[in-house]
Amino acid sequence: RQAWFALSNYYERRDEPARAAEAMSNGLALMGEAPPLMVAEYVDLLIRAGEYEQAEEFLPSFEDEPLIANMLRGRLLLAHGKAAEAIEALEEGIRLWPNNSVARSLVARAHAQVGDYDRAVMEYLEATRSDPTDRDAVFALLDLLEDLGRDHEGAGVLERYWREKSTDPES
Repeated sequence: RQAWFALSNYYERRDEPARAAEAMSNGLALMGEAPPLMVAEYVDLLIRAGEYEQAEEFLPSFEDEPLIANMLRGRLLLAHGKAAEAIEALEEGIRLWPNNSVARSLVARAHAQVGDYDRAVMEYLEATRSDPTDRDAVFALLDLLEDLGRDHEGAGVLERYWREKSTDPES
């Protein structure tokens, strides 16, 4: 089963969530009962792969895990274009785990979709503060600042990212 999880990680690094989800599914099947965080990671991959109905089937299993339930529900709502509802779910998840950079990035994207750009910038900044190596948050913030004509504000974020990830050609 470890080989399946390693393959899943490989596909995830290559930004191939469908293949990563398939490999993870095979690994989980060999485990029998898997820990909730592993199942949540699988559901997250399903959402990113566009397998929304399959992902939704798992949500009731997280009723006793409000953090996981809110994060996954928020990502799913955002994928469905329901940004305002996603904000509510994601903010509840952030209340339980304030330093989660992925949740901060997701809620930032949702705020940008509803036109609250200042809040989106603030949430992206929090995401990059929590994890200066969160590539997606860094570049989403830089793109947003550029779109807003405030690209000069991103210099410190980019510099910090570059110090941590100097081998990333994008930096």
